[in-house]
Amino acid sequence: MSNSPEVRVCDSSPSVLLDIASACQPHTESRQAPIDDYYDAAESITLVGKPNLLADHSVLGRLLLLGHVGATEAYLRSLLVGLLNICPLCKAHAGAQVIPFASVHYYDANEVAYGLFDGTSLAGGPEIKKVVKKLTDIDLPNNGALHTALRKFDVLCHLRHAAVHAHGSIGTGNAAALGVANAGRRLILDIDLARVHEAAMICRSLVQEMNQHLFQSTFKKWRDKGLLVRDYSADRQRFQSLYSLFRSKRDVPSKALPPKAAYQRLMS
Repeated sequence: MSNSPEVRVCDSSPSVLLDIASACQPHTESRQAPIDDYYDAAESITLVGKPNLLADHSVLGRLLLLGHVGATEAYLRSLLVGLLNICPLCKAHAGAQVIPFASVHYYDANEVAYGLFDGTSLAGGPEIKKVVKKLTDIDLPNNGALHTALRKFDVLCHLRHAAVHAHGSIGTGNAAALGVANAGRRLILDIDLARVHEAAMICRSLVQEMNQHLFQSTFKKWRDKGLLVRDYSADRQRFQSLYSLFRSKRDVPSKALPPKAAYQRLMS
């Protein structure tokens, strides 16, 4: 071997110890509906997007896009876990699904259904439709506002892929899916303030339309299958569990509508 002096082509790597215990803290269970948790998360993400910072640091827009998509995925998981906890029909339908054995020990009893999502992505319209059907037996529509929201969210997920895996560089597969492929010209993701707001509104639309669709579909199933007997005194506890899971206490229409009034309107 040669004894010639080493020629470094970059600096020596630093010695770093990651404090994993400090980075991973216990989760605090929320007492809000999943949709209100989503609103809180989306608001905090948007507040970080100062126009001057976005203009000077292109990476920030990509991080905010990632945050909005992640908040939407978190909402979907939380809502579906909540539905599996309260809906006998969903429990029966999803009963054959397999979760990792470690999930039984890792999650609290009311969160063990999160194990169903280990290794599962909700970053895309087709994936969301498949998981919702698999766990709830509820079909998502092929037209209308929810269908449109899913298609737009799917676009965001292709952009997110570029932000996460390639520092904003858009690969050929994502470019083709987005309809922006240009021969001989590689594209880079540029998320300015206007694009951040567009992404936020697309995610918000999906959350709201999904929330409404799953609530209405579950209520109809409960009513048609005899889980609700059209007597509020008898149905009160079960209906309130459903209503509180889906009801936003921040949106004006639902905030102003107490459970009994909502029940009476739905049964009329």
